[in-house]
Amino acid sequence: MDTKNYIGDQEIVSAEPVDKDGNPYAEGTETSDGPVKVTFLSGKVEILSSKMMNAVVTSIPIDATELRKKVVTAIAPEILQILHFWNVKLSDINSVLDLAAISVNESLNAAGEKLWGKINSDLRMNDVDKVLKKSTLSEVLTPPVDNNNR
Repeated sequence: MDTKNYIGDQEIVSAEPVDKDGNPYAEGTETSDGPVKVTFLSGKVEILSSKMMNAVVTSIPIDATELRKKVVTAIAPEILQILHFWNVKLSDINSVLDLAAISVNESLNAAGEKLWGKINSDLRMNDVDKVLKKSTLSEVLTPPVDNNNR
């Protein structure tokens, strides 16, 4: 009997080591700690770190709450190791974690601005609709032609 593997409720069809750009490695290349390209039964494809794969793959489907618990449980000890390595004052821990969260949000906003052409707070439902109706990123980023100004 074949063993099925899952990430959350998604059944994994294949998982292959890839380079940081998602390209397959040349044969014979050592790949034990690199990214992994995961293809799901649904056709969805994700690139995950090998650490994430090791933390979240299960033999049975699990719901989103259980999946999040697995992710957080795996990552938290490494964050604590960094805080310990740096011997951070207890009174500074919240500030360090807050700054990390701010940095992630700023990166997300910058990426969003690059994609959308505007900051997240200026996005409207029509912007979302435009992305959902387009099939390629270049179609999304191409401004509409204004035939009234010709």
